[in-house]
Amino acid sequence: MNPLKVLLLGIFVGSIQLALVLPAFAAYRVYHYGILDTVALSIVLVLVLATFTPLFTSKWSDKLIALTTSGAAEHCPFTVVHEGGVRGYEEALKPGTAYVFGFEPHSALPI
Repeated sequence: MNPLKVLLLGIFVGSIQLALVLPAFAAYRVYHYGILDTVALSIVLVLVLATFTPLFTSKWSDKLIALTTSGAAEHCPFTVVHEGGVRGYEEALKPGTAYVFGFEPHSALPI
């Protein structure tokens, strides 16, 4: 696999894992060191700011997001099964249009 694709896949998967680890680590710090722990408060502040910060995209960020998600799509191939017949598929999914597919139990992948 291309080293750039490995790096981009690491960014994609690492961001998901970081979103799980940081709140747990903050809760651990609050439990063991108290509610006024500086590290825990800093983590919570960063998470809150990241959650409510509006996203302004640029050509550079759009390109990075496209590269990252395309690397994830290549790493985890899937097949779309449409049960509406050939005509229903052509009407439902148009080539060249971006879609977001949800996967059970807990993920989504923009394509």
